Amino acid sequence: GGDRPLDVPLAEPVDRAGVKVYYFPSTFGPKSMFASGSLIAHMRKTVAGFDVVYIAGWFMWIGIAAAAVCRKARVPVIAGTHGGFTTAAVQKSHLKKSLYRALFLKRAFKSVAAFRVTSNIERRASVKWLGDRPCLVVANAVEPGQFYPCGDLRADFRAQHCIPSDAPVLIAVTRFDWMKRVDLLLDALSQVQGWWLVLVGDD
Repeated sequence: GGDRPLDVPLAEPVDRAGVKVYYFPSTFGPKSMFASGSLIAHMRKTVAGFDVVYIAGWFMWIGIAAAAVCRKARVPVIAGTHGGFTTAAVQKSHLKKSLYRALFLKRAFKSVAAFRVTSNIERRASVKWLGDRPCLVVANAVEPGQFYPCGDLRADFRAQHCIPSDAPVLIAVTRFDWMKRVDLLLDALSQVQGWWLVLVGDD
């Protein structure tokens, strides 16, 4: 959850739009580095029944522990990178990440059959950390039907935020992180008249 745990059943299957989901409590650690002993215990019991495991949280203890379980059970791993190994990303806190890589990631990556990147650009930008390992280029999934413009909602949003009905609007859906370069949008829009910028994100 956000500042408090989710109000969900623990360690039992929950149906989420036809997908069986399990929730486990965090054992310790901040949100960025949390661990879950009960999740790992569940993995040890069940992982042999899977053909492949997808792990995304490589800079979390949970990702390192999950990779160790898969390695012991000889179950291959697809590693989701989510842009975390690009040159720009690893330069942030570079010393800490390099130490983490030497102590944990190199061994954890031995379980990885292939890395999943979202674009060829991300692949090229991640080559220093991923090397020549196999990469699957799979774009982030979006359900177009949920995002087609809806006239009523569009008008309501503009009215709520005092945006003229005929004004061009640029929407950036992103977290407000330095590497997303929202500052470039601001610089560009400062050179034109009449445009509105809407920033959408967790922050």
